[in-house]
Amino acid sequence: MLLKSIMKFMYVSFVLFYVVKCVVTQNCIPESPNQASWSKEVFPNPQTDIGRCGRDCKTSWICDPGQILSSQRADELDFFINEIANSGKCECSQCSGQDGFNISVALVPVINSVGFSDKETKAREFAEYLRKKTWNFQICGNNIVILVSRDDRQVYTDAGPLAFQSLTLDCIEEVYENVRPRFTEGHYYEGLREMIEHYRTTLENGNCNHIETTDGVVGVIVGIAFGAVFVSIVIVGMCICRRGSGSCYAANTGHYGNHHRHGGGNGGGGGFSGGGGGGCSGGGGGDGGGGGGGGF
Repeated sequence: MLLKSIMKFMYVSFVLFYVVKCVVTQNCIPESPNQASWSKEVFPNPQTDIGRCGRDCKTSWICDPGQILSSQRADELDFFINEIANSGKCECSQCSGQDGFNISVALVPVINSVGFSDKETKAREFAEYLRKKTWNFQICGNNIVILVSRDDRQVYTDAGPLAFQSLTLDCIEEVYENVRPRFTEGHYYEGLREMIEHYRTTLENGNCNHIETTDGVVGVIVGIAFGAVFVSIVIVGMCICRRGSGSCYAANTGHYGNHHRHGGGNGGGGGFSGGGGGGCSGGGGGDGGGGGGGGF
């Protein structure tokens, strides 16, 4: 008798849940705000402001009021993000509901920001604000916010403290450099999909060693080429020495006679810049989290 009552209660609760959900969805009228720019303080929440995120009144992990993505592409990305959220890779006892890492995506036509901040700073502040304030969907730092500002030509990822342990600044920038051509070409879905795939693998492995960047391959090729040229010069220099008499000069090797002269110089590091003047930026989030990104 007790079991029958419990089953009946569960059934009624289940039905009521879907009735309420249907009523809320039916009462929702999707807004199509003719709004070119957004400030971080008023940007909608895709879990609660379901009529303002361009997702046809569906709860989502994507807010795209300017509908930069098609509805079908946004649905596909949502499905993929949900797979990660349900993967059980959070490793946090306080994860609520979905126990995997929580990834959410904000797409804006352009960022509206008071003051004279550069585009990189505006993108960083926007993503960080969402992750810490209005889009903090988890309580243990396993949330990740990806911001795409189309007309600012900026992409920025901000990760919570737990996620940032694996998805470090170096990994975020390495992933971004790998997928940046997609954004440059205007293929936002493909860029986001590949980026999130890299993030999933990085979070599962605890590192981003699986990524082979174009810069790394080019660097190896250039290094081999310079090495071959250097060896050729040394061989030519040795031939000159053997044919000459007395002290010999090996051109461009830094060797004169039997004395070795090693020149020292100042080394310097450089960043990378994206199209439209965008560069790579990154930093800590102040709570143990952090992020990075750049222009395209």
